[in-house]
Formats: sequence, C-alpha cells, structure tokens
Amino acid sequence: MKVIKDFICMSFVLMLIITGCYEDKGSYNYSEWTGIDSVTGVEIPGSSYGRISLSEGELLEIDPKITFKEGTNPNDFEYAWVMGGDTIGTSLKLSWEVAFGNIEFLSGEAYFWLAIRNKVTGESWKHYATSNNGAYMVKVKIVPTAIPLIGVMIYEKADGTLEWGSIKGSNRAAPQQFTTVFTEMFKRYNSDKVIKGPFVGATFDTRQLSIYTQDPDGYGTMIQAADGQTYPFGQVMGSVQSLTFTEKPTAVVKAKNAYFNHMQEILIGNELFLSTMNSDYPYQLINPNSPGEETGVEQVIGALPYNRNAPVTLQRLTDGSIYYYFYNANKGYSRQPLFDGNGEVVRLDKMVGLYHEPTGQSNTKLKFFLVGKKGNEYRMYIYEYQQFARATDVISYLSEKDVTQWAGGMTDNAIWFTTVLPVGWNYAYIAKGKDLWRYSYEGLETPTIVKSFPDDIVSVVPTPNASLFGDDESNELYTAVFTYNSTTQTGSMYIINPRTTVVEEFASSENSIPGKVLMYLPYLSN
Repeated sequence: MKVIKDFICMSFVLMLIITGCYEDKGSYNYSEWTGIDSVTGVEIPGSSYGRISLSEGELLEIDPKITFKEGTNPNDFEYAWVMGGDTIGTSLKLSWEVAFGNIEFLSGEAYFWLAIRNKVTGESWKHYATSNNGAYMVKVKIVPTAIPLIGVMIYEKADGTLEWGSIKGSNRAAPQQFTTVFTEMFKRYNSDKVIKGPFVGATFDTRQLSIYTQDPDGYGTMIQAADGQTYPFGQVMGSVQSLTFTEKPTAVVKAKNAYFNHMQEILIGNELFLSTMNSDYPYQLINPNSPGEETGVEQVIGALPYNRNAPVTLQRLTDGSIYYYFYNANKGYSRQPLFDGNGEVVRLDKMVGLYHEPTGQSNTKLKFFLVGKKGNEYRMYIYEYQQFARATDVISYLSEKDVTQWAGGMTDNAIWFTTVLPVGWNYAYIAKGKDLWRYSYEGLETPTIVKSFPDDIVSVVPTPNASLFGDDESNELYTAVFTYNSTTQTGSMYIINPRTTVVEEFASSENSIPGKVLMYLPYLSN
C-alpha cells in the first residue's frame, strides 16, 4: 500500500519565491569555465524532449555536482536557480515546492537554469537545466494543483461552510500512483469568499465545477476548474442563481444529480427538472419556478455504480409510490411504476439504496436492486430490465427479501453498491459504520465483513474508465471510500479494489481532509 501525502493549504498568495527576481550581476559567459572543470546533474527528473509540466505543490529536487580546478576556492562561488523571471533557490542544491510567482512565461512555459557567479572575479555563467538524457534544454510549465486529473471532492467543514479538494495523480488508471490530496481549494484562490451550505449536489464536466446548496444568497457557486483564457484560474464565475437559474427559486432545492453522458436533474420542491448531461450541455438552464418534467416528486436516487451503458434512476412521489424513469436527448422523458409481487405499485417511506448488476455492456437484460424502508422494515426489491434506444424499457419484478437485520441491523445511511464490472462471485456490498460488508447478489446470503476502516464510511464511489464499453478488466479503475472522524472533524480517503477475494488497498490519505466528504466526482471525459 502506498500512503498518499497530504497537502493542506489554508491560503494562497501570488508572491516571489525565496528571494524574488534574480539580479543580473554581469554578462553571462558561455565559454570555458574559469576555475571549474565540470557541472553535472542539472537535469529535471522525468523531463524529455525539452519540456516538462510540474504540478503546483510538487517538490522539485536537483542536486548537481561541481568539479573545481586545482587551486580554486569553492567558497568564491555563489548560486541561484532561476525559472523565467523568478529566483527559486539560492544554494547549489535545489529543494523547491513548485508554486506560481512572477514568472513571465511565454505560452505558459519558461527556461530554467542554474546561475553560477564567481564573487571574486565577477564572472557569471548560466547552466541550463536539461532533459534526462541531456539532449535538450528544458522548458517548464507549472500546472495548477486544482486541475483535477483524478477527481474532485466536496466536503463540509466544522462551521457548516463547504469546500472542495482535488486528487493529484498522473494516470487515472494507476491508482497506486495517486500521490496527494489537495484541500481548501476554494479559499486558496478566493480567500475573501465562502460557500455556504447546506449542500445539495454538484456537477463536474472536467472544466467547471458547480456546487449547489440551499443558501438563499445564491443557491451555490460555479467554479472554474481548469485553466482558461477568459478568467484567472480559480476565479468565482458567479452564483448558480445567476448562471443556472433564471430567477430565485421559491421552493427548497432538494437534490442535484448528474449522470455523465446521460442526464442531469434538479429537484426543487416537488418539481423535477431534467436535461442532458455531456460536454455540450454541462449545466441546466431553467426557470426554477416553472413546471418540471415531473411534479409531485419527493425523492430521487441513482444506482451505484453509475455506468453510462446501463443507468438506473428511480423517483419516489409524495404518496410514496416508486417509479423508474429515464431521460436522454433521443428518447426524451419516460417513466413507469415498479410493482411488487402482488402486482401493486411499491410504496415506501424512503429509498435507502439502489444498485444494479455490474456490466460494461448495453441493451442487455440486467438486474437492479432497490432497498427501501417502510415503517421499521427494510426490504430489497429485485427487478430485471432491458433498455432500448428507441422503445420503452421493459421491467419485470423478480423477487424481494427482508434485509432489516443485515449488516448488524440496517440503517438509512447504509451505502449499497456493486463493482463496475462483474466478478465470478457476484459480489454486492454494504458500507455501514466502519465496516464494508459483502454478499452475493445472486445467492443473497447473509453479508460478512471484508474490510474495516478506522472511522465511519460516509461516501463510496466505484469508478469506471471514461470510455467504458464491454467487460474488459481495465475498464474498472478503483473504488474510492471516504471516512469521517467526528472527534477530530477530519476525513480520510482510501483507494481500494473490492473485486478481489481479500479487498486490496491501493493507497490512502488518512485525516488529511479538514471536514466531512459529501460527494466525490471522478474525472470522466468523452
């Protein structure tokens, strides 16, 4: 297991690093060194072909070696590491936490060199940093940490305000290499502002993050989550009220869900608004006080994991009746009731969990499992369905089971899910308290604990490859598990593979999140 380093930044100020701009103390000599035989080791690790991207917050270390000519006093020399217009180090060995300064980058890049000066003779030299093979002078680009190559999380702080964090890693398909959790990202770039809760939901389309809340001042915040030409990185672009809603809602915003490449929804009062969700239509532009696609809706829920080829979404109406519904640009909106074994429409006090049989295939017959609460009883309803591109989806009732006593006694906040892709044991999971329980969704035997965590589990997100199609092993990336310690008011992140007989833990970051994670949105692209 690799432990993820934690990096908690409470503020961010654009400032000069260490000593400010490098003072040019004379012309630079590119001919033979006076008093120096050789300078080696001035290479940037990982660079090739003359370019490298360094992530803000990353530690850059270079330890060059200088061989002096006989009779030369090494104390006669002074050094400075210079990147663009900034001095980032004043000793021969460089150890620098990558950050933005007054670097004047041409096209976002700058050369990087070691400046050497003989204090006695006044001679100065530039020794440019090179790629690993020494064949190229290196241009450096600094990448903001908040660009979420792995995913973003929204968490609630002790004072009730909301923040977001970013997971750093070079490759989403290599969870063992996830290296850093960056938090306090909103305050980092907007120190004079806060996001007020309560939290409702969020959308993330790889470029922008929109956080929806019940705060009447704006009902949320839209954040630039990638470098752009128009707005400075991380600038608040406006409130959801002005950019997503055409006017202030008169009812409480209850839910906001987004199913990438499928649909997104907002539940305001009992009006459910639906629209497409892809890179062309990342946000809903609605009049929140007009009729939605459906009225009288009390609760909505989507299956875990979300699979673009096999999405399942259910709604509970104010009378408790349960409906399966579907929306996309081709079919529009359709829905149908779910029936129990007596042919009656299922009615529940609350939908507690929803998951479906894992697969990367589309238009196949699949099972989905609804866990609902009525009175003090929890029941699992099992259905088979098949989705069609231009026809009504077919749903058939199969069976139901009392799960009230499962996992040490069922509760409303238990998290039910399967893996992204199937395994031979037909595993399904329940995250409850500190424990992860597993059972067969075919045999429905009593669950057993397969992994325990130090704190209570608050969120679980099985994460597919963005291009998921088919049941290839590489299409399941990892499952993210978040826990929360109410005493320390800190959260932890675990990256696991639950598909193995013994649950495999890829990486972890314990107590590095200053709050309770409410939602994790993995980076997915078309």
